[in-house]
Amino acid sequence: MKIIQNNQTYRAFLLLAAWAAVGLIPTQTAGAAMLAWDITGGEPFGLSGTPRANGAQFSVGSSTTVVSLGIWDDGADGLAESHLIRLWTETGTLLAEATVDNASTSVASASTLGLWVFEGITPLVLAPGTYRIVAGYATNADPVRYGTTSVTSIAATYIQEAYTGSGAGVSSFPNNLTSNPVFGANFQVASSTVPEPGSLSLLLSGVALCAWRLRKKSV
Repeated sequence: MKIIQNNQTYRAFLLLAAWAAVGLIPTQTAGAAMLAWDITGGEPFGLSGTPRANGAQFSVGSSTTVVSLGIWDDGADGLAESHLIRLWTETGTLLAEATVDNASTSVASASTLGLWVFEGITPLVLAPGTYRIVAGYATNADPVRYGTTSVTSIAATYIQEAYTGSGAGVSSFPNNLTSNPVFGANFQVASSTVPEPGSLSLLLSGVALCAWRLRKKSV
């Protein structure tokens, strides 16, 4: 009877261990999206020469999946108008676009002076390299953030401001670059939860040891 009981315990333990192990097998599990970058400080600034597009030149060091495009909502009091957000290659090929308005998703910023507003897109994988993202401003009703005191690169590395010429419209490629600290357009990337290899190894080692002890007692 003791042998049967121990064998049943042994089998039950192995079943539970298998469930635990499956739960810890590394997988690309969808998590909360991450900001490309975030800002603090600065002051609101109304763009001149509208309609035009303004944003950033940036780079990614590894394959990065973009899931939404967005814009800065200064004061976190809602957008005065909708904005066309466009993501471009460095040489002017349009990769993705989205229109952001007050029905889009708000995302908190480290700054208390505003927040980000994003609209989802079909996930787009960016290869390592340099790109440009801009928001279209039909008027200057929604200010950009100027003179920020810090820029935190999170999922991408912010390089510098990218913009179109005065009156170029909201959909043109931003062929101008400058180091002015002006922020408006932004994006989010997919994040994933991958268990640490050490945690999985530790669990499997423990399972093996416990299984051996239970099997030994049943003999």
